[in-house]
Amino acid sequence: MEEQTAPTKRGPGRPRKPAPAQAEPAPQPASAKPTMLDITGIAKELGRSRSTVRRIINADIEFPPPFKISGYDFWLAEDLYEYLRAKARERRKSAGAH
Repeated sequence: MEEQTAPTKRGPGRPRKPAPAQAEPAPQPASAKPTMLDITGIAKELGRSRSTVRRIINADIEFPPPFKISGYDFWLAEDLYEYLRAKARERRKSAGAH
């Protein structure tokens, strides 16, 4: 009787290296370059449509003003996050007052 050998695995190229462990991103120093968001970026951050973001911008005078680069409006991400934190603080105060 003929001895059976296990079939050799055949595939393209070398085996892949295991992926490195994912670490928490290091906090950026204050001197790190700022992150800019356009209207689409803000919509993605908020999970809303661009038209809804435009409506919020036009309706809320506290929304941070944009700056223009080559005719396009941009916002600093930190300004957006500070605006959202202020809105959350407002909401907590008003919810606690009732």
